[in-house]
Amino acid sequence: MKKLSYLLFLLLVLDFSFNNSANAKAPSEKSHETIQLDKNWEFRQVGKENWSKASVPGCVHQDLIENGTIKDPFFRLNEFDVQWIENEDWEYRTTFYVSKEIINQENKELYFKGLDTYADVYLNDSLILSADNMFRSWSVECPNLKEGNNQLRIVFKSPVKIGQEKLNKLGFLIPVQNEQAPKGKQNSVMTRKAAYHYGWDWGPRLVTSGIWQPVYLHAWSKGRIKDVFLQQKNVSSKIANYTATIEVIATKVGAGHIDVSADGKRLGAMSVQLKKGMNTFHMDLSVKNPELWWSAGLGKQKLYNVKTILNIQGAEADIKETKLGIRTLKVIQKKDALGKSFYVELNGVPVFMKGADYIPGDNLITRVRQDKYNRVINEALDANMNVLRVWGGAVYETDQFYDLCAEKGLIIYQDFMFACSMYPGDDAFAENIRQEAEEQVKRLRNYPNIMLWAGNNEILNGWHEWNYQERFGYSNQQKDTLWKYYTNIFYKVLPETVQKFDPEKLYWACSPQSEQDKLQTPLSGDQHSWSVWFGEQPFSSYEEQPGRFISEYGFQSYPCINTLKKIALTEDMQWDSEVLLKRQRSPMEWIGKGMNGNHMIDRYMKKEFRTPKDFESYIYISQLLHGQAIKTAGEAHRRNMPYTMGSMYWQINDCWPTVSWSSVDYFGNWKASHYRARNAYKDMIVSFTQRNDTIKAYVVSDRLKNTNAELRISVYDFSGKLILAIPQKIMIPGNASKVFFKDKLAELLKGKNKEDVYIKAELSENGKAITENNFFLVPYKSLSLPKPNVLVKISQSIDTYTMQVRSDKFAKDVYLYFEGLDCNLSDNFFDLDANQTRILTFKINGNPSVDELEKKLKVLTVADSY
Repeated sequence: MKKLSYLLFLLLVLDFSFNNSANAKAPSEKSHETIQLDKNWEFRQVGKENWSKASVPGCVHQDLIENGTIKDPFFRLNEFDVQWIENEDWEYRTTFYVSKEIINQENKELYFKGLDTYADVYLNDSLILSADNMFRSWSVECPNLKEGNNQLRIVFKSPVKIGQEKLNKLGFLIPVQNEQAPKGKQNSVMTRKAAYHYGWDWGPRLVTSGIWQPVYLHAWSKGRIKDVFLQQKNVSSKIANYTATIEVIATKVGAGHIDVSADGKRLGAMSVQLKKGMNTFHMDLSVKNPELWWSAGLGKQKLYNVKTILNIQGAEADIKETKLGIRTLKVIQKKDALGKSFYVELNGVPVFMKGADYIPGDNLITRVRQDKYNRVINEALDANMNVLRVWGGAVYETDQFYDLCAEKGLIIYQDFMFACSMYPGDDAFAENIRQEAEEQVKRLRNYPNIMLWAGNNEILNGWHEWNYQERFGYSNQQKDTLWKYYTNIFYKVLPETVQKFDPEKLYWACSPQSEQDKLQTPLSGDQHSWSVWFGEQPFSSYEEQPGRFISEYGFQSYPCINTLKKIALTEDMQWDSEVLLKRQRSPMEWIGKGMNGNHMIDRYMKKEFRTPKDFESYIYISQLLHGQAIKTAGEAHRRNMPYTMGSMYWQINDCWPTVSWSSVDYFGNWKASHYRARNAYKDMIVSFTQRNDTIKAYVVSDRLKNTNAELRISVYDFSGKLILAIPQKIMIPGNASKVFFKDKLAELLKGKNKEDVYIKAELSENGKAITENNFFLVPYKSLSLPKPNVLVKISQSIDTYTMQVRSDKFAKDVYLYFEGLDCNLSDNFFDLDANQTRILTFKINGNPSVDELEKKLKVLTVADSY
């Protein structure tokens, strides 16, 4: 009984001691312990008495929502009722227990992975840290930590108030492009915080504060591994050679031993002499018969698990695990007759980059968890992407995001966090940036899929092309000062940091640019192609001399009706209603007074389609416009390879439910553009062009080997009658674009009117379909489309549904959805040939009955929209 009582006592003590902990890691119980402080947090507005429950990681807006203090800011116009939050200071606190064993460790540190943003941290009422950068982590020793209960308290000061104080002190305004605040109050650039929190042309203004990443208590003795950098030297089929740079912090002078292994096999070991404080050691490592890491679509994503073990005085002191992907990845810029190439070479192979720009999945960023990361990365893969760009107006993403991208084969075009604005550049601000950049470069440099480091997004364009200098009425001295700030950050601080800590990567000062300090051109560098949309040019302009690497282009559309019904009322369902106009954040005052993105969608719609009969049809047509833009651009870019070697549209996702450039809305519903991107990004496509009276069909292949296939070009009328069929066997060269069909339009029409027919390309391999594509000879509004009778039959097998879709006549852009139920079909917004059956599959939460689904099913086609 005594033993049983003692065991029960021990269990109670352990439960109490770790009430505040999660994911405790202890390489050696005697030398190392990490406890996550994520329990028992509460918060209040500074100056108020009452404390409320808080979540950590989290933010004040989310805590206010969960406590019922504010309503959902994403619903209707609620965003404008919560703007007071940004002007207040907020306080968080928790109490955590510390054991005698932890107190007896030589070092006790509190580690804050991310604080948003101006934060004074108190431990047992003593100030131990003042943080001022959302993008940095903070580690601080805790001399006043005590055995038993300890109180941790963090006071967050208003970033808007402090930013304004800094701006006023500067004495002149700094150009800010997208912050949703009056001129003179746009102070986001004064603070190292996610710019999109202050509002962007696709997002709300919700300026958050809070503990946005985990908090840990580290306790350790003897020594710990601070960092391991695996710098690749050379790779062959037989061996991959690396130099490991290992940083070790020791508490005293003594002997140590470092052992490095990969997937359980020793790569190298060395005995070291430790000095007190920071130690840096270099070790040559080799992996025999390496298995290479490839991007999605080209091969496997092999990641070795590298384990570095530190032993001190014969005992294990620390372990650090790192993932290693063996590959060569370079951005190749070679001079040619026109300018310079700009393409990714992976393992010696030029790879066309197909992808999109990525923003955080929520304006309240701590709501983005593993499930959202899984979703957006799978959406990218489902659309045949191999690259995402982490854009500079947001945040450096979490380890989970980069881990998933590496595991799934997505290459990352990585921006530093600067976008569309000039920035201050005094010594203190520049030093803050230097420390931020050093931390982020060191954190991400071991990933195999980082393509480059881009200094900023579009600031070079803003300074030279967006009228910054004249609009703000600067004196010559002020212009010189701002440009000096720019050059210090983007031509000195950031490139020096990359060169020092990640020397093999390309530093690219601005996205886009042709080269340092030179504006974008189609002849070299990367381009942001906005002639369509902001330039009001037709979609055909995408085909006019696309550049080397298009890292931005896009078009807007509405989210689906199910999404709109979640954030608006029935009376809001008009494109010019107050709610939807307020939801639109892309002003275009330079085009006309009051002009915005909703108006631009309407302008393009009138050019391409007939007037929709109702709002639901209007939403549907807006998505077809968006899809047409992505399809036209993506195909044009790929046809133009190897001159053009990258196509990345703006943007894959949303941070709230809205009208935007996203191809997948906030709730995960695919728009027409995502289906179009999936088709345009297949490993092999057939793409048509028309020049005067000549039709050409290109076949583009990303496969590394040649492919024997059959190409069939057909002409049909809309009743389903075959006018002409031209089959041919072809050999498609690997990793290339080539014309395989060319004919005069009159030869194809056989006397038919252009309005009454369409051209179809079908590509197959060994009798199995690879891809198909339809081409129309006049704008959609001029097509003589018949009213189709689309029949749908649904069946269910366990949790998967099958849908058979058939039409008596050609049906243009068949769109199927269920009222009030979110799901993505295996295909949608597709052309359905007359008397042909399309088989679709899908899953849906709750597994509703077939009868229920049939009642909620809605079918739209272009011919039904007017």
